[in-house]
Amino acid sequence: MPVRFVFFSFVGIGALLGIASAREPDKPDGAGPVFSATGPEAAAYGAAEGYPLGTRATSDQLQHLVAFHSRFDDLIPSGIVMRAAEPWSFQRAPGEPKITYEFQSNRYTVADYLNRNPVTGLLIAKDDTILLEHYQYARSDRHRFLSQSMAKTITAMLIGIAVSKGSVKSIDDTAATHVPKLAGTEYGRTRIRDLLHMASGVDFSERLDGKDDLSRFVADIFGLSRTAMVVGVAKFNTRVAPPGTRWNYASVETLVLGRVLREAIRRPITDYLREKIWQPIGAEAEASWAVDRGQEVTYCCFNAGCYETTLGWHDCSPMTGCGWDANSFRGSGFWTQQRCGLPKPISLRVLRPPSTGMAIRYGFSLAQGESSCSGASTASLYSSIPGRRS
Repeated sequence: MPVRFVFFSFVGIGALLGIASAREPDKPDGAGPVFSATGPEAAAYGAAEGYPLGTRATSDQLQHLVAFHSRFDDLIPSGIVMRAAEPWSFQRAPGEPKITYEFQSNRYTVADYLNRNPVTGLLIAKDDTILLEHYQYARSDRHRFLSQSMAKTITAMLIGIAVSKGSVKSIDDTAATHVPKLAGTEYGRTRIRDLLHMASGVDFSERLDGKDDLSRFVADIFGLSRTAMVVGVAKFNTRVAPPGTRWNYASVETLVLGRVLREAIRRPITDYLREKIWQPIGAEAEASWAVDRGQEVTYCCFNAGCYETTLGWHDCSPMTGCGWDANSFRGSGFWTQQRCGLPKPISLRVLRPPSTGMAIRYGFSLAQGESSCSGASTASLYSSIPGRRS
């Protein structure tokens, strides 16, 4: 049966590591969870010091990467998303199935993968059943792992809910309709729809090389100058294409959406997420989201356990069921609609590229897949520190 895997990982530049075998952890009965205090190149990642957290200035050093990516909210101010009073639980397979994958014409097992890659947590689920759950580097199912651009999809889902509840009149509203301080700027003149598609037409580069516009923008608003977000956004004010005609990956557009959402709902986004998604899906643990001066950093920095993140994709994502349709889950849309309040417009028919022929790879802030699949939903989530991936 063809399946689709959904991953979240961390963006970073790290040295490629040599292959190192880790000690085989003790395995419980059934499909985990399995815990290991070690992992590939554990000594380099700070095993002897207990994988220390470090500071903001040292967080990118190798010995601090494990803690930075699993204790991010101990270092960066973050809003808490409270757990559900009545958690929903996955079933667990009676034993781990044999899962293999092919890489460069060779076939490997999950154990091979964990021994070759600096993965802190790996969970694979099919339908409502966990098939395996493994942790390395002394991480556990109680850690909240840092995600990056997965937060963009969460933001888009909340925008859709806000539209369905009337807090946002239409995705054809401009950003300045809800954030008056953006009036007179190119981003302020851009429709919510085009921001969701990352098709504002505003010139903004994101190459992750330390010299791009994203680096300058982040340094501006989060660095020593502490520039206000709307002021930082206004510095990128050159339109190079009409809105809705040119796709360009730009995290700043999701940050603008976050400000639109915050102004529309008039409450913290973490609280809105708690009410509309996190508690309705039955999350059994708290999550957190990085906050700067009262505003969630909506293009990144959402932290949750592997279990809860799998539950979130399983219950609420428009990608459940291996398709791009929020209404396809479990044969009908009613269960997902009732649990999460996802509006019907977030569906396959509106995620297609518009008639202009623009190539969208991030329609409505959902990554657009080349391939299709059918059958039961399957999700695999791993939390990884920078290193070899194969």
